[in-house]
Amino acid sequence: VEDLKEDRFAMDLQGFRARHLSEIRDGHWWVMAERDQILFQVHVGPRNDAVIQLGGVFTPPSVRGRGHATRGLRALVAGLLRDRPAVSLFCDESNSIACRLYERVGFERRFYNHSYLLRPQRQSSYV
Repeated sequence: VEDLKEDRFAMDLQGFRARHLSEIRDGHWWVMAERDQILFQVHVGPRNDAVIQLGGVFTPPSVRGRGHATRGLRALVAGLLRDRPAVSLFCDESNSIACRLYERVGFERRFYNHSYLLRPQRQSSYV
């Protein structure tokens, strides 16, 4: 919600759960947890031989500021860079805390873009 400004879970509860369970089974979500509490999570998404893209980087508010995201992201990126030459991610440039995290881990700002989310059109019934 912080990043996308909408609650995808609330918008499509069953679809959200099904999609995420499938992605967890396929190894796309990486989670750092301690005593059943999530400390950090990240989605390992689209990839090809040249680059792999990360998204969904999140640390719960109650455990922020303790270095979990820095350690988790740094370790994940180091492992991913063994298999391909680059790792990428997108960040809302107004999210200065996230931008500082990514720069601390070693990411560089390369370009700016805008994302557009398209919603399916509602089916209308004709009589």
